Amino acid sequence: MGKIFWRHPGHLVWILFAYLPFLGRFGIPLTGDQKTYIAVAMEMREKGEWLRPLLFGEGNYLKPPFQYWMTLLGWKAFGFNLFGTFVPSVIALALTAWFLSEIASSLGERRWYVNSGLWFAATIGAMTYGTTAQMEIYVCLFYTAAWWAAMMYFRVNMEERSPAWLYLAFIIAGVSSLVKSPLYAVLWVLSFCIYGTIAGEWLLLKSKHLYLALAVGVAVGLAWFVVILGVDGDRFWDQYWIQEQVNKKGGNGSTIWNLWGPLFYMAFPFTLLAITAARALFLRRRSNSIITFLVAWCLPPAIFFSAYPYRTSVYLFILVPALAILVDWGCFRTNRTRTFMWASRGTGLLLFVALALAALALHRAEFIPVWLALALVFTGSAAVIVSWMGWMRVFAICSLGGILFFRIAAVEVVSGDTQRLVDAIAKSGSNGELAMLDEARNIWHEIGLVSVTLEKPMRRLYGLDDCVDLLKRGGLLILSDEEYERYHQTLKQFMNDQGLELVSEPWRRFKRRQRLPIREVLLDGRAAVPDFDDIITREFQIVVAKKKDQKKG
Repeated sequence: MGKIFWRHPGHLVWILFAYLPFLGRFGIPLTGDQKTYIAVAMEMREKGEWLRPLLFGEGNYLKPPFQYWMTLLGWKAFGFNLFGTFVPSVIALALTAWFLSEIASSLGERRWYVNSGLWFAATIGAMTYGTTAQMEIYVCLFYTAAWWAAMMYFRVNMEERSPAWLYLAFIIAGVSSLVKSPLYAVLWVLSFCIYGTIAGEWLLLKSKHLYLALAVGVAVGLAWFVVILGVDGDRFWDQYWIQEQVNKKGGNGSTIWNLWGPLFYMAFPFTLLAITAARALFLRRRSNSIITFLVAWCLPPAIFFSAYPYRTSVYLFILVPALAILVDWGCFRTNRTRTFMWASRGTGLLLFVALALAALALHRAEFIPVWLALALVFTGSAAVIVSWMGWMRVFAICSLGGILFFRIAAVEVVSGDTQRLVDAIAKSGSNGELAMLDEARNIWHEIGLVSVTLEKPMRRLYGLDDCVDLLKRGGLLILSDEEYERYHQTLKQFMNDQGLELVSEPWRRFKRRQRLPIREVLLDGRAAVPDFDDIITREFQIVVAKKKDQKKG
């Protein structure tokens, strides 16, 4: 293989190879919030709306619109399907990786040794948010891109600097306000100020371009918010400010560990390497540019989210890209030290154990075929060998291979229930109109994710009368087990009065966030857990109304 695929930026092809295959079949809900975001984007698509996020036919301002815009663009370019839904996140991941490697290059590392983007893409956090319709990957993208533009500005002497880079950095930071909150733009500006202070960039304070760039960035970041305040101010104020900002100041009962603990998980498999590299960096103190940059990047979000009483596991994902740069530095500068050598070997062993246990559990649970289990084990074995030899770039590529096979395993897990739904719809004899009941107007309802899985928008029904009308027209209705138990007899009577017969078929869908009996499955297999299907799936009913003579036929 040519050197082009071994160096930055050519080696980004490994990232695309790990993340793009089977993306159109990746229907497993790795995160819960994406169900809401897909549903909002689907409603915006139906109404032809690009300014106001919509849910239940009304403005929904719990989050700014950038995620919805990306989903809509994905559908416009690639169709209303899973691939179109998730490919913008993969593109954002690849761009983040590119920007990270460019930043590492600007900090003085040789281009040949720059692998920061590979390290970031190989983490569990990147795998989670780079393959879901969720906002965290865009938070990292804009934070990284703004820093890239800033480092392009700082890389030369003051007299030779182009103010265009400064304006670009603040504009990118301003756009980041549209992802989750203007808070992230503020955090970036604070990190920029910290970097300038530590680096002694005092002359920058005399530059009018600094203040003009800040003003332009603020204008860009607040433009959508100002427009929405004029269009739907009361609702926006109640939802975005009161509900999402003020009400969260009371906290959610989470501890500091609930915030920082997941960072070690999201940075896996390089968690040990990051700790070792940080130790070496501060003991040596030879790479002042790296120290200055990492402190500036990490300090504002670390302090703010630690002090903020409402803590969730995703808040510190923004630190993972900085840790990737740290690990990349450690692999190049300290790879011959005994501490780093044993940390890298331990990392390889941990990855092997994780992949081997995952392969065994998934195979014993009858989720994946034996060849896929062996592929996971082989990838883990290769990771052990290359980490033992100190070939850390190859180790990062092995980690990406593990992500590819894990994603294939996830596709295998949900392929059965997706195919059962498709088959049930095909033989139902419905007129093609599909719907799900949502009386409670649940923002986490699965209608959006199920719709893109079927590649067909489904209607959201709000009451029994809507269900009756749909069935009378020959449509297909999906009810949860609770809804079916509550309304089955009533719907049956209504259809009987119309000379129709209610026909239903069970459909089981994979459930997320269930505590699986891993120990029993590993030791004795799926058969050792009698209620295994009930633990991992939720039952729905696929309901149609047929003419009685058609039913008999």
